[in-house]
Amino acid sequence: MVCDDLAGTNVLGRPSEYFIKLIETRNELNSDEKRNELLAIVERSSTPNGISAVKVMSNQIQPIGQILLNSGAAEAKGPDFAFMNYFDGARFYRITRKDKVAQAVSRILAAETNVYHASDDSKGLEGMLGKLSKGRDETGVEYSASRIKTEIEQIRKEEHHIDNFIKKFNIPYTEIVYEEVVNNRGYIYEIAEEFDIENIVLAERRLKKIGGGVGKDWISQYKSEMKAAC
Repeated sequence: MVCDDLAGTNVLGRPSEYFIKLIETRNELNSDEKRNELLAIVERSSTPNGISAVKVMSNQIQPIGQILLNSGAAEAKGPDFAFMNYFDGARFYRITRKDKVAQAVSRILAAETNVYHASDDSKGLEGMLGKLSKGRDETGVEYSASRIKTEIEQIRKEEHHIDNFIKKFNIPYTEIVYEEVVNNRGYIYEIAEEFDIENIVLAERRLKKIGGGVGKDWISQYKSEMKAAC
């Protein structure tokens, strides 16, 4: 959603999960091919004014850093340092969600159906952002409290990893909270101001929120069970 909002300005980069394909094929590519793919990512992720934006998940930092080392695109004493060397001068925006149960349920349903977003337009969307449809068929997906709990634990591990990475390099960042921006897109204008960009035109979101139905019921059931257990 945030990536779609940024791309919709046509001046704040075109963020997507460009590194997933490179991570998956890294053992098949030589150093030159990796460097070429890195250059291609910059090109695909940039708006006409030269601003580039990418989406990076916590578990991608190490693989990206190793690719940068192996390709010679960055010199450092380890993957984490290579990652920071390559993105030196970048602005970091950390996206979080307060409701971990809802986040866990959303991730489970996306994984089960292989549909992560709803949209009529997939142009420029790569990685998980490209796994979309006009809707999602959740028929036959069974509720599992233990799986939701496991997913919540995984989310917390990922956030802990990011916490440690930020602390390790003392990274200044802006936090974007899902619940605060899902119905309020004013944060995009604040980001634009950080780049001294005025009078942006914000396109309508292409990615539609998939909610209600099975997911809403699971969230309610899990929270009721956890409350009862206490």
